[in-house]
Amino acid sequence: MVVEGIILGLIVGLIRGGLRQAWTGLARMRLRAWWIFPLLVVFQLLVYLGLQRTDWVSGASAVFFMAIYAALIVFLWINRGQAGFKLLLAGVCMNFLVMLANGGRMPVSLEMAELANPGAVSMLEQETTLTKHMALTESTRLPLLGDVIPVTAPYPIPQVVSLGDLVMNAGMFWFLVSLLSSARKQEQSAQAGTDASA
Repeated sequence: MVVEGIILGLIVGLIRGGLRQAWTGLARMRLRAWWIFPLLVVFQLLVYLGLQRTDWVSGASAVFFMAIYAALIVFLWINRGQAGFKLLLAGVCMNFLVMLANGGRMPVSLEMAELANPGAVSMLEQETTLTKHMALTESTRLPLLGDVIPVTAPYPIPQVVSLGDLVMNAGMFWFLVSLLSSARKQEQSAQAGTDASA
């Protein structure tokens, strides 16, 4: 999840760049193959809806989740020149790697889940296919890349995250702050050039 990185990036970016300059930065944003991202969002939504209603979607959910990650990696690689995208790419690759090593599911520490969100423990123990998560056990491969970092109260949404999640949040924060404050930096550089030539 990168929700936290998005929220913090927007707040800091707006503070640094100001509302008008932030809109200018957004208008100047250029992402190659940008259409991949909205397609992935729609596809993931359809997968989650299908998990509730169709057995074959539930059975193939791991394949679908891995395909989404693989397409996201391609999108981030194409745009790796953008500020923060290399960090985003690294975080996604970490999560992709541990999921690939564990049958397309993200292992979650039951111990840490008990600390952060006890209600999720029973679901993990049932090993339902209605989620991309699974319980972390002794046979789990690459356990350190799984969801093993608890985020607890007073944080409003207690959860267990992975190292890859943290790296992705850092990348998203960097991208948004750079994007929203880029117009002001360009304006200041242009002003400095004008002053120097005067």
